[in-house]
Amino acid sequence: MAVGSLTPAEVATYVATQLSESFPNPSDRDGTYRGKCPDPNHPGDRNGDSCTLSATGLYQCHSHGCKGNIFSLHHKLSGLADKRESAREVYEILGRSPRKWRCCENADSPVVSIVKYGYEDESGATRRFNVRRNHANGSKCFGQGIPDSNARDGISYKIAKGTPNLLYKLPALLAAIKEGE
Repeated sequence: MAVGSLTPAEVATYVATQLSESFPNPSDRDGTYRGKCPDPNHPGDRNGDSCTLSATGLYQCHSHGCKGNIFSLHHKLSGLADKRESAREVYEILGRSPRKWRCCENADSPVVSIVKYGYEDESGATRRFNVRRNHANGSKCFGQGIPDSNARDGISYKIAKGTPNLLYKLPALLAAIKEGE
């Protein structure tokens, strides 16, 4: 799952509601929190201020070497088996709707057009898409998917591991190579 980035305000909300024991003090001027490591899986005690959490949601414990982001940390703390469910929980804590995090930061602005860029294999069959969504406020967001006739817009955004990456306009490139261009 492509997890969206967090704003400094969202990081502050998450710290205040979920990590206040580990990071009891306000952030520095640059938005960095310093405190004890919140990761329950590392060896040793959880004292001191050897752990930093950035305004973008990345954390690193300088004593134990554990690191990650708010989503991976929440997954460890929540005990949920599914990382997607854990990410949904983080977004609910932050007050975001599931629809918003799926697309991009601009999901509150309606999508006015969708542009699909098809990636074809050697035989000319479309195997992947890059998709650009244009929002009413002028912003854009991007995603990747595979053809799926059962999906809402003909694209499934769940790409299986092992699905090959393809060059854009591969058949035309192969034809040009064959002709010696």
